[in-house]
Amino acid sequence: FFTGFVVSGGPGVKTVSLRGLGDQRTLILLNGKRLGPAGTRGQVGAIDLNTIPYTLITRTEILKDGASAVYGSDAVGGVVNFITKKNIDGGEASVQVVAPIDGGGETLSANYAYGKVLSKGYFNAGIALEKEQPLRFSDRDFLSCPQDYVFDTSTGKRLDLIDPATGSYKCQNTLSGRVDNLSRGRSYVYDSTATAGGGVSGTDLAGLKRVGGVFADPSITRASAALQPTNDPRLQRRTAISPSTNYTVFGSGAYDVTPRIQAYGDILINRRESSQTNFRQLFPNVNASNPNNPFRVGNPNGYLSGIARSVILLPFNGEQKVDYYRAVVGAKGDLPDIGFLKGWDWDVYAQYSKSHGEYGGDIIYNDRVLATTGASACNTALLTTATSCPTGGVNYFRPSTVGTGAFSPEEAAFLFGYETGSTDYTHQYVEGSISGSLFELPAGSVKSALGVHLRKEEIDDQPGAQSAAGNLWGLTSAGRTAGSDTVKELFGEFEVPVLKGVPLAESLSINLSGRYSDYDSYGTNSTYKAGVNWQVIPSIKLRYTQGTSFRAPALYELYLGNQTSFLGQGSIDPCLNYSETTNPILAKNCASQGIPDDYNAAGIPSAEITTGGGAGVLDPETADTKTVGIVWSPTFSTLRVALDYFDIKVADQVDRFGTANILAGCYASADFPNNALCKLFKRDLDPNSPTRFGIESVNDSYINIAQQDQRGLDLTVNYERRFETFKLSLESRASWIFDWNFKLFDQDSQRFIGYLGSPDFNGYTDVRVDKGDWTYFWNMRYVSKTSDSDYYGTDVYSSYRSTGQRYFAKQQSEMQVVHSISVRRKYDKWSWLVGVRNIFDEQPPILSTGTTRIGNAALNTSYDWTGRAVNVVLTRSW
Repeated sequence: FFTGFVVSGGPGVKTVSLRGLGDQRTLILLNGKRLGPAGTRGQVGAIDLNTIPYTLITRTEILKDGASAVYGSDAVGGVVNFITKKNIDGGEASVQVVAPIDGGGETLSANYAYGKVLSKGYFNAGIALEKEQPLRFSDRDFLSCPQDYVFDTSTGKRLDLIDPATGSYKCQNTLSGRVDNLSRGRSYVYDSTATAGGGVSGTDLAGLKRVGGVFADPSITRASAALQPTNDPRLQRRTAISPSTNYTVFGSGAYDVTPRIQAYGDILINRRESSQTNFRQLFPNVNASNPNNPFRVGNPNGYLSGIARSVILLPFNGEQKVDYYRAVVGAKGDLPDIGFLKGWDWDVYAQYSKSHGEYGGDIIYNDRVLATTGASACNTALLTTATSCPTGGVNYFRPSTVGTGAFSPEEAAFLFGYETGSTDYTHQYVEGSISGSLFELPAGSVKSALGVHLRKEEIDDQPGAQSAAGNLWGLTSAGRTAGSDTVKELFGEFEVPVLKGVPLAESLSINLSGRYSDYDSYGTNSTYKAGVNWQVIPSIKLRYTQGTSFRAPALYELYLGNQTSFLGQGSIDPCLNYSETTNPILAKNCASQGIPDDYNAAGIPSAEITTGGGAGVLDPETADTKTVGIVWSPTFSTLRVALDYFDIKVADQVDRFGTANILAGCYASADFPNNALCKLFKRDLDPNSPTRFGIESVNDSYINIAQQDQRGLDLTVNYERRFETFKLSLESRASWIFDWNFKLFDQDSQRFIGYLGSPDFNGYTDVRVDKGDWTYFWNMRYVSKTSDSDYYGTDVYSSYRSTGQRYFAKQQSEMQVVHSISVRRKYDKWSWLVGVRNIFDEQPPILSTGTTRIGNAALNTSYDWTGRAVNVVLTRSW
């Protein structure tokens, strides 16, 4: 959804995660049958909602408890079943436009469907187009100028830096347009008015204005920070929400071959084209002897010599094209009665789906940067993708280059490229089932369903040549991800009526289901589910379910080709300034390697992080789920109120342990350095190394490491009443989460609920009035306040930008309620709808720097990013 984040399925994908347990733990069905994953890059595993022909959807069913015993793997959080229109007799076309009042993020969709009901069956087909315009950072104030947004603890006044160029609070966007002398710890910007002897502190170079330094004195930190170039206007063109275009063709039909047998089939073809506009930094460190270094040794201007670095802003765009195909062919019918086996029917079908994705993006050649930043203008011995450098090497310090990212045509052709890759995901299975009545009991028939399921999935992601070779400057490398898995399953379900029509038991039934699975990747597994439905009296029903669910490791979790990324030392090393730790074991273990207790990793480059699959090591995730509910349906009203308590525990969760957790677990262990975690990273302990004590590399691949549990209440209210001239309908759903904990190995649980991104209450209310040809609709969505203050133990911090000044950080979001309305009018062949979404233009909560945010706003899909928008739908039928 948002640009600039690594997600399963690649950029532009749309997924759903029931109860926040993860999109890979929510099973998605189309007309009751599994869909295959779609997307790009090596981590394809979840269902991409872009492939759903939503304009042809008539309703959506959501099962919010674990259902692996019925549906198989992935139904840990629940099931979402999209159901398309059937038995269409005629044609229907519609056009919809959603236009935010403030511009950006517009959506246009158009579809046409035609169907025919036959004497022995039906068929229908449809085409749909959806086009979403980008929402750019410049389109919303809360995105365009990220500020520190911190406050004086005594007066409550803003402490943010003031930008001397504008006189307003400083925009803390991406740093660019700066030149550093790393050897001297000084930083500069180009300024035609700058002369030697001016600047914040010390001596400036002619044409370069001093703006502090990498290791600036605290006395000048605030002033120098205010001068840093952190708001390049090009950053406003970034897409916060990716633009995309979806083309969909969908068809389904059925035909009665005989009075007892019906053949049926579905076909779905979808293409998603999406893109992202983004920017990144290039910050090469250029040797002090390089002739293009303005601080080179013996430079003719007498500048202080040293290693030079420029910070340059460059485009970093990406594109995806995903073609998705799905076909279902089946037959179903009923069996003749045989003895006591009566009313049995059968269903056999096969499904095949294939996702083929192509992706591309801007790259910088790592070997070419290395060849032009050494002691000479060009070291061709380092080149692996070219034979020569531009004449005179590459000048990374030209004023126009530092300020606007403009290289000469020869330099640009040498340094930059465009890399493409492809991803194929094949999903195919056959399923057969029979269902009917086994025998009669006094309370009714004992019914059952039995079936078999055979499935095979394959993934093959082939990144571009430079990515596979690890030759991308400042980006992760990616190996080929290829593998397959085959599963064979048996399942059964039984409905047993126990009581009927007796005091305090209008009806009482038991539901039992079970599933046995055999995976090539890890072995066998079994799940069960048991439920009780007790209609105590006509107005009160009690229900209880208990069962297990499981999720087999996704193919990318098994076979992900090794990928590399980078993290700063300060983000991962527990031995930094360990004199301040309260853990004596950690301090002892850090000291045992000769690390000083005030070690701060200054000047040490980021560590290389490797992530890969866990084939041969991973076990499936398992879950225990319990629900207890009561339904009140008073006989004097159409009111229906359902209250359900749920308790979900997920064990052996497949995840990466986390780079910081690996190091913390190693150094906090009593069996250091023999603890298994200590073998997953390498620290530089060479006494003669300039990067001594730094973390060089960490292996953070997928393993079974975690468990999480969640408890809460779901409330559902439905009411419908017909008055003399109109009908009133109301539906309200809300969830309260009491507890949500996450645990790694034997560590203490970490509580999620109530923190930013994890509200403990959310829901919606719909009110609808139908009067003749008119329909009036009102929707209210609400989400509770959240706060990270408990997580951090404070919201007051000790030093704003190294000045020692205490400050208050806003790290909580307020409760938010969003209202939307619409009016629809129906005619004989036409209908129109006009609505306003987010009537009061509620914006995402504003947070301080240091929180999880994008721009100034909370980074969470609970909030509306486009704001108040007009929605218009026009429909014509034949």
